[in-house]
Amino acid sequence: MMMKDTMRILFAALAAFATVAHPVQADTSAAAVPSGDALVELVLGKHVRPENGSKGQVASFYEGGVFKQRTPGGDVRELSWRVEGSQICLANGDQGECFQVISTGDDHITLKALAGKRKENTQKMLFVNEQGIPQG
Repeated sequence: MMMKDTMRILFAALAAFATVAHPVQADTSAAAVPSGDALVELVLGKHVRPENGSKGQVASFYEGGVFKQRTPGGDVRELSWRVEGSQICLANGDQGECFQVISTGDDHITLKALAGKRKENTQKMLFVNEQGIPQG
């Protein structure tokens, strides 16, 4: 039962990252993608939501590897996050998935799913405030 709950929570958080009703094209003309400490610095303390997502769907990167996702209904799920090179990895216990950062900008970060049904799909994540309103 616990494994099933873990997978459901992880899937919901990953869906927030990889919702791809309309896949976006990667901006390959963007500056070099940050990795390691530079990528941590880029996302730490930031809130994001899918470009085509609702304002109520917000994910946040906190100190200590804490990742919180708020659903449009107001439920909050907590996972862990870490950076591996130019990938952002999310986990719930020992279950997890990584997303390749393929472009960044002042107002967004674009991620590519590396596994599962959404493999190779990309999602532009807007930097937003805690209410889900885009910054910039």
